[in-house]
Amino acid sequence: MEVSTKLGAIQYVEKMATYEAETEVFQDAVKVLRKKISGRLKKELNVDDLKCQLVELRRHKPKKPRKFQMIFEDVTTEAIALELNHGCGSAALVSDEGATILNGRIVQDLPRLNKLWSAEPFNVTRKSSESFTVSDARLTVSLMAQPSAVDKFMKKRGDESRGIGFLARFLVCNPSSSQGTRLLRGALEGDCDGYQSYLQRANEILRATKGNIESTRTDKKILRFTEEAKSYWEWLYNKIEQNLNINGRFQYARDHGSKLAENITRIAALLSCIEYGEDQKISVRVLKDAEIMGFFFSDVFLRYFESTPEYVKDLAALRDYLQSVRDDGRRFVRKNKIRQSGPSRMRNKLVLDDSLGELSRLGEISVLIAHNGMLVVDLYPCLPHDDFQWNSFCLENKIQVSVNASLL
Repeated sequence: MEVSTKLGAIQYVEKMATYEAETEVFQDAVKVLRKKISGRLKKELNVDDLKCQLVELRRHKPKKPRKFQMIFEDVTTEAIALELNHGCGSAALVSDEGATILNGRIVQDLPRLNKLWSAEPFNVTRKSSESFTVSDARLTVSLMAQPSAVDKFMKKRGDESRGIGFLARFLVCNPSSSQGTRLLRGALEGDCDGYQSYLQRANEILRATKGNIESTRTDKKILRFTEEAKSYWEWLYNKIEQNLNINGRFQYARDHGSKLAENITRIAALLSCIEYGEDQKISVRVLKDAEIMGFFFSDVFLRYFESTPEYVKDLAALRDYLQSVRDDGRRFVRKNKIRQSGPSRMRNKLVLDDSLGELSRLGEISVLIAHNGMLVVDLYPCLPHDDFQWNSFCLENKIQVSVNASLL
């Protein structure tokens, strides 16, 4: 594939040399005709025949060859838009050192990258050269990056990239390190039949794409679902949409959930095209395979880009701790005991107060005051008062047994 890319670059240089030579001849021919037209006009003679020649000449104006370059790395959004407009209409930002892109110039314009991903048209207006419109383009972004590079990007642009749905468009992988287990087994990489078949199919698709470019064919092939797959996709879409609600899977990652159905659709289209060709409809079996893959990537996204707000994490941590107290058979626990031996999050007094207040509001606990002013959490507020538990608690904590009163 690398040899093919180099060969394509050489062929493009040769075509550009021919184009530039033909353009010079064309410009000279136009100058000659315009000079003749100007001479006749000065003598007030008829120029209809020369005008027809000029029109005919312009019809055969040399066309700039389209560049078959699809892979880019260190570029600006405007540069890649120019390549998409004058090239093959498809591009991929690919880097095995993702920091070059995540910390590069192109991420200064995330909204335009979103537009390219969605194949939406946008205008590029320039002062010094011709403006143009990019339409019906295709953009893929494939990055391999160390966690430190991703974390740096998130600190700088995390809110923006989540807020406008940039990260939601990615299929995220975060595999465990294989260092220490990458042993040679005697087989060379790529020996397996599946990998070789994939390379063969990928080259077929690239050759077909290149052929379409050279023949100036620009229309896109539309892949459609079978009727069964269409019904299943509607059910899947609705299931994902419902999980955007409170207590749903995507309650705190609505940006990601909103793009998941489309990502699954794109995966299904790729699987179907590679396996069965572009003339076959996407079957429900392929769609279900894509669903499994899509939710795998979704699990990774939700784990890595943890979307749960801090107050929800605080509440969950306190709930787990209080449940462990219940499991020990106890009904009452001192508030200070929670700060001392509970989750580290509860060391912060304001965090603990807010969390206790929320659990009390929900009716899961109540906060009581003992005779000496000690704050006590009742873990079973809905049950009748238990004198035995309360007296045992008071003796254990060396406080006078008395009637307690609810604070919250």
